[in-house]
Amino acid sequence: MYLGKNYRLTIIKNIRSENELRFINGEFVATIRSFKNSKSLIKDLYESWLLDNAQITFKEKVERCSKLIGIAVERINIKNLRKRWGSLARDKNALNLNVNLLKAPDDVIDYIILHELCHMKINGHSHHYWSLVRKYVPSYQEKIDWLNENTSILV
Repeated sequence: MYLGKNYRLTIIKNIRSENELRFINGEFVATIRSFKNSKSLIKDLYESWLLDNAQITFKEKVERCSKLIGIAVERINIKNLRKRWGSLARDKNALNLNVNLLKAPDDVIDYIILHELCHMKINGHSHHYWSLVRKYVPSYQEKIDWLNENTSILV
């Protein structure tokens, strides 16, 4: 899964090549040296690919969203969080984002980022906080519903 869609996975055995996973022309292509333990290897390649691409995608999205809200974000930490899609780091100038969020659609990723950025302005989930979220994501409840329905396939 990537950006809210399931994509085809093609596996190519090539003993002369390094093990790698690429996303090419709308499909994942795994090149592996051996089919021995290939399921585990492909899972590891996919998780590594997700982390690499989450760093790029989330950085771009956080930059765009933080400009929109007028907040400076010093750091983005990408982690395999088990129970959260995002949170503020202890110093409050950094975001923690779940690597599995890259499997969600673009608008859901944007919602989570904006949700966390709004926390930089207002702590907690008061009605003032949700009014601020609504200002940037009027359909935020649809994003919450999507996450509630799809969390089990994303994590």
